[in-house]
Amino acid sequence: MILTINICYVIMSSLKASEKGRETIKQARNRKGWKVEPYETRPLKEASKFLIRQHGDAEEWNADDPRWLRDLENLVRGVEKTQEINQIKIEIAKSPQGSLLERIERFIDSGEVLAKDISYGSWSRFASQTKNYRIKERAFKAYCEVLGLQWQEIADKETDRLNNSQAELSKKLQIPPSISPRLIEFWELPD
Repeated sequence: MILTINICYVIMSSLKASEKGRETIKQARNRKGWKVEPYETRPLKEASKFLIRQHGDAEEWNADDPRWLRDLENLVRGVEKTQEINQIKIEIAKSPQGSLLERIERFIDSGEVLAKDISYGSWSRFASQTKNYRIKERAFKAYCEVLGLQWQEIADKETDRLNNSQAELSKKLQIPPSISPRLIEFWELPD
């Protein structure tokens, strides 16, 4: 007998700051001189470079690994068309200065691209002093990192528990980690 369960949930690991964490974020922002304004792109660029480097470290890529170019569209946002990403890849490949990673970081510094999940919207929700918002866990941790904060000390413990509960649900239903962040329509449990 095969049991089919209709599940329609999205596990998007997200975090929000605790009240104490929000005050710590504000102090760290002030130390760096970072504002929560659309023209303030330094936090976005720093968080993007952190996430790009983190990805390379996890994949064990050196700074000139050709996979930087191959996977660029999976690492950055801000380029909507294949033609645009291919043009950026060509420019990065042709540039004689620096490693591939350094060239990608120059594109980030220019503001042409940012890492996936990094945007003014996520930064403003993270750094908001008027309302406490959830943002994707990946962006939350990156913003904490570039502010020199330990995300575990900033995160609201309740949202962290919710993420752990979702992970436990995925384990109980035997949902592979590669699928759990996505929308699940049907899942068949073994006999």
